[in-house]
Amino acid sequence: MILAGLHALLKLQLAEAEAMADQVREVYRLAFSREVTEQELSVAVAYLGESRFDAEGKPLSEAVARKESFQDLLWAVMNTKEFLFNH
Repeated sequence: MILAGLHALLKLQLAEAEAMADQVREVYRLAFSREVTEQELSVAVAYLGESRFDAEGKPLSEAVARKESFQDLLWAVMNTKEFLFNH
């Protein structure tokens, strides 16, 4: 029973990581008209998966943390020289 629960949790985490990777791929296609490199993808997915904290040091909910991290990623992409000089 416990093993089945752990297996289900692992499958969910893998699916979430793949969903984040798909989102990053789409951002790069839209922003740069190219595919994301493996290094860019791994850095972005790792960043999106990090825990975040509020001003008082309390952890944010997973949904809020993911939303804020994704917004930060979008701002970072829009402020790259590659984006600024191509658009």
